[in-house]
Amino acid sequence: MLVDVIPLRHRGQRLPAATLRMRTPIRGQLWITRFRPAVDKDTTPLLAALLRDHDSLLPPLDWAEVRTVRSWQLIVTGIEDLGFTDKAPQLYRQSWWCRVVTDNEALRR
Repeated sequence: MLVDVIPLRHRGQRLPAATLRMRTPIRGQLWITRFRPAVDKDTTPLLAALLRDHDSLLPPLDWAEVRTVRSWQLIVTGIEDLGFTDKAPQLYRQSWWCRVVTDNEALRR
């Protein structure tokens, strides 16, 4: 589904409301799946991604959950993987505020 997304955290730290209000939403296709090659999909946690033309617009969220659904809005939470440092992976809690884009809005852009 086509959504506008604002990430609510930076490296696991919740961003202040004033900062969030100034952010421009990122528009893309929200993709939530259990599909992972060579893994038993009955026990695999959800993976969420924001895509445009098969490119990821944000780091994907592992162990994703849809936390809130309200009048065309939802919160997707999960673990964001920002790669590795010298000794450990950089894994952080992340939440995305998502607003579903209606057909009329999509045509205007």
